[in-house]
Amino acid sequence: MNALIVMETEKSILLVEDEEIIRRIILKVLERCGYNIVGVETAEDAKNKLETQTFDVIISNYHLPGMSGLDLTRELRSHGCSIPVIIVTGQFTPEVREESLDAGVDAVFPKSLNLEEFHDAIAQLIGS
Repeated sequence: MNALIVMETEKSILLVEDEEIIRRIILKVLERCGYNIVGVETAEDAKNKLETQTFDVIISNYHLPGMSGLDLTRELRSHGCSIPVIIVTGQFTPEVREESLDAGVDAVFPKSLNLEEFHDAIAQLIGS
């Protein structure tokens, strides 16, 4: 298995994950990859961050308290927001993948992440 590439980047990521331990793990991994990353717990928190900060990609859990990651994506797309969105889900099925892509999501990953593939998808979506 190849090691993740550490790079210097000004690319920023908004992580929306309600499970604290998973949020911390993803934050640490992506920080080590050189990304500037902000983690929030809910879709509402994400919308607030998006009003004051610019992000190159949004990574969101599928299931969140209140508004889901898909509902967040639909709302962003309906307002013309084209920031790439990656959904991470513990219930990865073909139906969830299709529903996510139909909502305007750019990529879908199971929570049992292959970190190299996840990193590659992020880099491809934000052009780094």
